[in-house]
Parts: sequence; C-alpha cells; structure tokens
Amino acid sequence: MKKICFTIFLIVFVLAGFSQTGKNSWLLGGNIQFASISDKSNGQSSNTTIFMMNPMIGYFPVNNLAFILNTDFVTTSGYNNLSIGPLVRYYFPGSESVKFFTGAGIAFGSGTDSHNTTWQIQAGPTFFVGRNVALELNFNYQSTSYKYGEQTTGLTEGQFGIGLGFMVYLGGNKNK
Repeated sequence: MKKICFTIFLIVFVLAGFSQTGKNSWLLGGNIQFASISDKSNGQSSNTTIFMMNPMIGYFPVNNLAFILNTDFVTTSGYNNLSIGPLVRYYFPGSESVKFFTGAGIAFGSGTDSHNTTWQIQAGPTFFVGRNVALELNFNYQSTSYKYGEQTTGLTEGQFGIGLGFMVYLGGNKNK
C-alpha cells in the first residue's frame, strides 16, 4: 500500500511541477553575479572582477520558452552602468525539481560618460525549491562595446560570469 501511495504522490508531484515554465506563466526574479572582465582598448588590455545585479521579468508564450526583459546594473570604483534589453530563454523539460536552461540576448545601456551594447549567452540549472520558487545557477558570457562621448572607437569588454539567482514563477497552464 505504501508503494502505491508513494507512486501516486510522485506522479501528481511531477505533473504539478511541469506548470512552472508552462504557457502563459510569468517569471520574476534576478541574479547577483560575480564576473571576471578582460578589457581591450587601444592595444592595451587589463583584467577586473566585479559584482552586478541583474533583475528580470519574463513571460512564457509557449511551454518552456520565455521572453524576458533583462537588466544589468553595475557599480565599480566610480563607474555606474545600467543596461536594458530582451533575452530569450529556453528551459529543457526535466523533473519537477531541476530544469536546465539556455538563453541569448542583447542589451543597450549607458553609464558614466558612455553608451554600450551588450550581447549575452547563458546556461545553467534551475533548482525548484517549491512549486513556484527556484534558485538558479547562471553561467554566462557577455561581450560589451562602449562608446565614450563623440569617439568613434571605444572599449570592448569580454566577461565570463557566474550568477546565483532567485526566481518566482507565477500563473500558467496547469495542464501541460
């Protein structure tokens, strides 16, 4: 009898978990990220480490595919930058407790005396700690081009990062 009850519980729990990234769901959350940056400008290069905040909100028009408004806010030694842009993320179907995602996006921003364009790719696991709450580990690469004032050339920056995020998944199609 215990095996039958456990099996029924497991099936119900797994099926309920699939609504997390289902059609018409919303994603709300963000990441705190550590990154190592390699700068190249006028033939010179340097390396820097930074921390950044990355709030996001997204919508799932179909199962497992999210369109996200992605923001990056960076503050380091006298320099502030805010970038905003679209991000597309796909969640691979998985268990009720872990799903893997991959994504790509572009962001446009401005900072202290500069404008920038950022291309980003990302991937990682999402660990559901509850029906609609998840922690995620985000591995990413960003390439950012900065333009300062009226200059035609600027700084190009490559950034590998690791982020830890907290996400809430709201609404959606319960019957996938």
